[in-house]
Amino acid sequence: MKDKILGSKRIGIFIGQAPPEKNYDIPFAKTRLYDWFEQCGLDKNSLLNLFEFDALVDKFPGKKNKQHLEPSEKDILNHIPWLLKKIQKQKIKLVVPVGKLAIQYVFNNFDIELDKVIGKKYSINLFGKSVAISVIPLPHPSGLSTWSFNKKNRLLLNNALKLIQSFVLSNK
Repeated sequence: MKDKILGSKRIGIFIGQAPPEKNYDIPFAKTRLYDWFEQCGLDKNSLLNLFEFDALVDKFPGKKNKQHLEPSEKDILNHIPWLLKKIQKQKIKLVVPVGKLAIQYVFNNFDIELDKVIGKKYSINLFGKSVAISVIPLPHPSGLSTWSFNKKNRLLLNNALKLIQSFVLSNK
């Protein structure tokens, strides 16, 4: 995904699985992401101004039987160095992996369970390769994902949103 506002100071980056099939004016346009943040006091414009939005790959991986395909490991591994350069060049302070696949790659742990990592802030070596950076994972905000409908999971999601809100307020 290309930068919408060049030269602005971004404090964080949202990393999803892949760009959408169709480009929208805003990232995660057809999801609940902005609704989640508005509930904790962060509006869409703040998020768009303070965060980059990217993905594990640079192009939509396609569809099969009306389902979005998961990006290939090869495509992800080819894109990670570019992501790392972008994060380092822009001096990003917070990484927000969105969805299980992004979380697995950011943590370099493929046995990870969402209910074990959502709702907490971490300092990790991004993709197992770079210097330590703050990470606050989120579940995928798609309407197809029912993870956040579970009461226990919703509490974890709310904790994660509050952590991101606190990070934003302390880094403005």
